[in-house]
Amino acid sequence: MLKNIFGKSNKTNAKKKHNNEDGGNNNQQTQHTPTLTATQLKGMTLNKGNITEALDPLEEFLITSDMGLDATTQAVEQLRADTLTGNINNMMHFVEELNTNLLHMLKLPANTATTATTATTATTATTATTASRGNDNGEFSLLQKDAQPSVVMLVGVNGVGKTTSIAKLAHHYKNVLGKKVLIAAGDTYRAAAVDQLQHWGDTVGVEVISQQQGADSAAVMYDALSRGVATDVDLLLCDTSGRLQGNDNLMRELEKSARVLKKLSENAPHEVLLVIDATLGSNSILQAKVFSDYIAPTGIILTKADAHLQPGSLFQIVQGLGLPIRFVSYGEGVDQLSAFQPYAFVGDFVSGYLHTFSKTHGGAFGDVSAHSS
Repeated sequence: MLKNIFGKSNKTNAKKKHNNEDGGNNNQQTQHTPTLTATQLKGMTLNKGNITEALDPLEEFLITSDMGLDATTQAVEQLRADTLTGNINNMMHFVEELNTNLLHMLKLPANTATTATTATTATTATTATTASRGNDNGEFSLLQKDAQPSVVMLVGVNGVGKTTSIAKLAHHYKNVLGKKVLIAAGDTYRAAAVDQLQHWGDTVGVEVISQQQGADSAAVMYDALSRGVATDVDLLLCDTSGRLQGNDNLMRELEKSARVLKKLSENAPHEVLLVIDATLGSNSILQAKVFSDYIAPTGIILTKADAHLQPGSLFQIVQGLGLPIRFVSYGEGVDQLSAFQPYAFVGDFVSGYLHTFSKTHGGAFGDVSAHSS
């Protein structure tokens, strides 16, 4: 399942999972047996008479992958319309259009090569739905060309994993990419939040700017940004208090913090990443929507994304929030965070559908000649 989410396996995480107390390995990759060649797909004519033979297994696959009714209906009905108007006339075109539509539903961020959504080039088998991936290299950079530093705020309700996500981002940009990173301990509301973040700062070797509990969160961020400007920091990561929908004062602190940051850097914060817990389902989406009333998030960090997460649920999350997934966190280690790779994810997802489809049709539709054209 992690292959579905990240577009690649993670051997380190798999080894750690295998050594857990339960003795199980929850990180097995989804495997799809190659059964259909590109020639077979091109030779399977689609028309209004046999379109249900392609759509029925697709709808079943999307529903069982936890894509949700709304997203499933959107995907299926678009393909139905394109087939009935003659824009799709064989299974190869069907798969290519499915791939393109799913990528569009993931709302790719602006710094992704969206021209690659000409999409699928099925080659020799079911797994041939690997897209023309363009810039899908797993590095959705948080660094802005004209900012020193780039300022990123992380927001979300209590318990979703903001603090560990900050630690993972700090580790990646400092210890993997070699950038100068600073952390602002803006969660001044929760007891021990500053101490927790300081511990992570010490672990990854990044300085944490903080004040005492109960201090003005905006003041902490202002001090951190001032230091970041003075010391040529590349990336400033700002923690925020866990907000509850009913606490208007806490929510308005987000607005205040953003205004204060702009006094030193006109376009700050350059990114606002909404951290959501993948295990909470639709409840997580409802909680997260509240933030858009106070500050404009630019993307999602999906936490607790282990092997139990159904891949279709990512479409529910993106469609529900109207935001692209930027990073996926899947454990407690500082190296257990990866940039979301949408082209690889969709390619593997579509392969799952073709595997389901091939079990039904075995490389051919029924008597196509019997259908009306």
